[in-house]
Amino acid sequence: MKKKALITGANGFIGRSLMRCIQTKYPSWDVAGIDLTRSNSSTKVFACDLTESNKVASILKNVRPHYIFHLSGGRRGDEVQLYQSNFVTTKILLDAISRINDYRPRIVIPGTAAEYGKIDPSIKLVDEHTIPQPRSFYGFIKYMQTSLGLMYAKKGLDVIIARMFNILGAGTPVTLSIGKFVQEIVAIERGRKDKTIHAYSLSGQRDFLDVDDICVAWPILAQQGRSGQIYNICSAKAFGIRDLLKRLIRMSTVRGIVIRENNKAISESFDVIGSNGKIKRETDWRPVYSIEESLRRTLQYYRQNR
Repeated sequence: MKKKALITGANGFIGRSLMRCIQTKYPSWDVAGIDLTRSNSSTKVFACDLTESNKVASILKNVRPHYIFHLSGGRRGDEVQLYQSNFVTTKILLDAISRINDYRPRIVIPGTAAEYGKIDPSIKLVDEHTIPQPRSFYGFIKYMQTSLGLMYAKKGLDVIIARMFNILGAGTPVTLSIGKFVQEIVAIERGRKDKTIHAYSLSGQRDFLDVDDICVAWPILAQQGRSGQIYNICSAKAFGIRDLLKRLIRMSTVRGIVIRENNKAISESFDVIGSNGKIKRETDWRPVYSIEESLRRTLQYYRQNR
């Protein structure tokens, strides 16, 4: 039987990347998307507000996808928007699936490293057994979303949580630190700004992974993961933010770029380095891109598209 996949938030950063990944690696699959608008006419994207339960149910009944990748939401907007776009849409989606007779798709819901919050320094690698203690509203809402998904798994739905860490690579938005740095470097290369990059405190370390490595993990988890489980998708490596910025500057075609760091502006992200042992043990997934390759891919994307 030909497999069908449905991606919510199909026009977003990860949604677009996942759409390309599935079309490339699983050409026999029928893949469709849901987003607020049909901005990408080359793919089958349904225009739908995921808070409208009747429309969501209608699409599900018509398409009946085997795999649902619920990428709608993210970290943009105020607290009410974060709650609506991440938690409320997830509940509406899961409720709609529950009401369809003889239908049990595999649903993959995105988690985030922000759910873990501030970790005890004695814990070197955070695994899926680590108790989340979110310190930001975004991390709290995403933990609520995770808990909701696992609750529905206990009620009989086939749900997996794909807990992603920090992302870079082609298409990285300026709302993420690496995207912001690369945008400024490309602006400097084109003579649009002075040779100065302004940044918040660069003292932290993060676990970074290329967006394409992350997207490869999603369909693998859909096929090989265990229902009701959380899987970290991460590199299991610590990368200093300051070091990554310096590497990007060295890759620039312009010499003499300087960094102006605001040490008083501390990010609400914490030094959380994940363990990817579980996903490696239970599936065929392995990351492919080195951090150097991912930085170059990010830089190349901005040079070609901005």
